[in-house]
Amino acid sequence: MSYWKYLPSDLSLVREGIQNVGDKIESVFEVAEPYLEPVLEVEKMFPHVFEAPSKLLASAFVKMPQQSEYVDLSDPLFSRAFIVIALCPLIWNVLGRLEYKTKILTKIFFGRYPGCYALATWIFCFSLFRDKSFMEVLRSPNQPVCELLAKDEYLALAGVLFILGLVLIVSAYIRLGVVGTYLGDYFGILFEEKLEGFPFSASPHPMYDGATMLFAARALVAQSMAGVLLACWVYIVYRIASVFEESFTDFIYSEKQTHDRKATKSTQSVSSSKVKSVQKTKSQKSKGTTSSSSNNKRS
Repeated sequence: MSYWKYLPSDLSLVREGIQNVGDKIESVFEVAEPYLEPVLEVEKMFPHVFEAPSKLLASAFVKMPQQSEYVDLSDPLFSRAFIVIALCPLIWNVLGRLEYKTKILTKIFFGRYPGCYALATWIFCFSLFRDKSFMEVLRSPNQPVCELLAKDEYLALAGVLFILGLVLIVSAYIRLGVVGTYLGDYFGILFEEKLEGFPFSASPHPMYDGATMLFAARALVAQSMAGVLLACWVYIVYRIASVFEESFTDFIYSEKQTHDRKATKSTQSVSSSKVKSVQKTKSQKSKGTTSSSSNNKRS
């Protein structure tokens, strides 16, 4: 049984909606672009950083000539997006672990919360730069339009992925907040316990899975096989990052539980010693009263 017959005949609204969101993201990047000047300057100073990966990727597909119909792996825009996608979680995980070990961001910004907000700002801006790099690949004249993705089924799939991705990201952000979303646990800002329930009951990493869905939706709308490959690369990079992040988060919370147990035992021992001290004082007072009364009787 085919469920595609239940789709509306005109899916142009889906395409327009996803494209409008992409345009909004780019407008946000234009506002944040002045703060990304250091990143852009590095790119200008070392242009060959993106040429080497493009040659490597092209050579990997030499034996697959049919791929040239759908994607140009030698496109420098493709290699740049490929690198930036990998750098995003790599850099913020390195910074997060460095903060956990040395408290360097806490010291620089005079507090855990200011340090966490500074890192959050950097992650947000660099993520916008990554999104811009991805969108440039979708609009690159070097990348052919894939006619295989022009079917209504793929456009409908893009709409479903886009909605699910937004739901996962927004609901996770509501549960986590700014601090929880942007590595607050690496700064020692922890929840009482690890969060459960939706969206974490539907996906162990809703932010990552939601972002991957949004990338895939935009690639399908643009009918770009290069975009689809990059969305798959986003999925792989996030899966690798989640393995390291999840194990480290478990370590942080196990340390917290150990510290809480020691604090509880210490509190209990202090309370117990106080109780014993009070009981000892009462006992000494009662003995003194008894000896005093016996002396009175003798006299």
